[in-house]
Amino acid sequence: MTIAESWADENKLIGVESAATAAIGKLLANLALAVTAEGVLEALHLGESEGLDSEVILEMLDITGLAFMKNMKGPFITGERNTTPGDFTVDALCKDAKLMEMTANKPLPAVAAAIERFEEQQAMGHGDQDFSSIFVFRNKG
Repeated sequence: MTIAESWADENKLIGVESAATAAIGKLLANLALAVTAEGVLEALHLGESEGLDSEVILEMLDITGLAFMKNMKGPFITGERNTTPGDFTVDALCKDAKLMEMTANKPLPAVAAAIERFEEQQAMGHGDQDFSSIFVFRNKG
């Protein structure tokens, strides 16, 4: 049995039967990151379109399923952290998201939306920065 690290919980190891299963586990964890990031981005767009400040929006997300991503990337959104150096780059998450699409035998529309956001950031020259650049540079493209 091989051991695969779960990216969803950095303190948890999950035993799996093969390297292929471990690779899928990594993609599943990164799918959660990609689509949850897309959800937070859309929440920011929605709230801002109604005149809400980003900090108010983030506070409202505390009681939602998006709280994990909001808590992880909030310091980037509020300007407390820079996207360089990043924890996980746009390029790396985009690469994994494209691999998810190639691997799945059904469409992954939420992943496709996230890929579009990552590609926008790559086109703006932010590919080597933290994927939270989709939030930080959301109104600059």
